[in-house]
Amino acid sequence: MKKIYCFAMAALFALSINAKNAFLLLESSISNLPTENSETEQGIIAENPEQNAANWYNAQFVNKNEGVLISTSEISGAYAAGISCIWVNIDRVNLGDIKDAGISDAVIADLKAFVEAGGNLLLTKQATMIAHRIGRIYAPTFAAGGYSLGGDTWSINPQLGLWWGIGQVTDRREHPIYTDLEFDDTLFSYEPAEGAEKVGYPTLPLVGAVPRTDNNCLWIDLFRKDPANPTATLPETEGVTHYQNDNILRLQEFESDWNCQMLACWGHVLDFCSAGIVDMNPDGAFKGRVLGIGFAAYQWGNSNDYIGNVKKLTKNAINYMTVEEEQQGVENTEIAPKAVKFFENGQLIILKNGVRYNAIGAQL
Repeated sequence: MKKIYCFAMAALFALSINAKNAFLLLESSISNLPTENSETEQGIIAENPEQNAANWYNAQFVNKNEGVLISTSEISGAYAAGISCIWVNIDRVNLGDIKDAGISDAVIADLKAFVEAGGNLLLTKQATMIAHRIGRIYAPTFAAGGYSLGGDTWSINPQLGLWWGIGQVTDRREHPIYTDLEFDDTLFSYEPAEGAEKVGYPTLPLVGAVPRTDNNCLWIDLFRKDPANPTATLPETEGVTHYQNDNILRLQEFESDWNCQMLACWGHVLDFCSAGIVDMNPDGAFKGRVLGIGFAAYQWGNSNDYIGNVKKLTKNAINYMTVEEEQQGVENTEIAPKAVKFFENGQLIILKNGVRYNAIGAQL
């Protein structure tokens, strides 16, 4: 683990105002970059999704001085250092709790403080549980279903409410995370009215019939806040609902209560449930945004034949969540432009014109 933390710290030492987002390296996540594949007890090639995501981020952002790799111990200083988006990705078979992936109560506290200060979180796969643990929304349905060879293509559907005869489709394809992505209308079809000829509808394929992890962590049921106790601390399954899945009020009240947008459901789903991508707006004490992508279809596996869609979706999400603010975390605007920021002995240092300042602009 020392190799990971040294690499992450070295990246932070080089942090400049160009690096606005970060990828969180977790304990027991990856030993180093890169590594060889291994085999599971079933003989299926281990897809190494967490490592592949880190490798891609390293090449796409870190090597271009547009992002940094950080450890859990560095979250508390990230916002002051100019980081506006932290991406957390967890995708592990047989995972019982995200604490086993290094997301301890202390890490949750730091992530909560990051969002309360104005930082944004991109949470993918089982990391969507963090949105609940920081108190932003009720718990998603957590799964760690193992590896699967599968026999079909897994996709996601951003057209909500294609239920037979509803006539109230909510299309979210214009959201920035879908920029320049091509949808496939040959995977699924539906009856626009009872007895009518079936027609295809567009979904976004994310993985084909290849070795893949079957780990969903999404909001399958759209619960309301409890009207009788709206300010209560969130238990594991807080919420009530008064409508069937085919009633658009179920979507509208879910989005209103939780100040969010549901951006996609499973590819085969035609009603208002299985919220696999949820965009949570700044709300109350949470000045930052939280975007959760919890579909099992979201695959960083070596064999994924739709990895291009996963990469593009992720890059769009990171760009959407990365806020360009030169003055973020710095009180004195006189020193922020063209300043270089780095950590030294756990303290944020801002260097401008050879003069050293601390995080609030005081000269050292």
